[in-house]
Amino acid sequence: MEYPLRQGRRGRRAKPVPVETLKAALHALNEGMSFRKAAEVFGITKSTLQRIKAKQRSSVDGVFLATVNLDISGSMEHS
Repeated sequence: MEYPLRQGRRGRRAKPVPVETLKAALHALNEGMSFRKAAEVFGITKSTLQRIKAKQRSSVDGVFLATVNLDISGSMEHS
């Protein structure tokens, strides 16, 4: 007897969001649009927008803080 393939706890993964759509949504958020409205307008889930926006806030010059170490002298070293 064969069983159907499992889809995971929450079902299938969402389709990837085109980069241009994501950039437009982030620009709208930066201009003051709410997460709920941006999700509705651009067709991206609200949680995806919140996650990407949080990563954007925690980045410095496009490098995420988790990959940057500051030594005592204040110069930056990439790990």
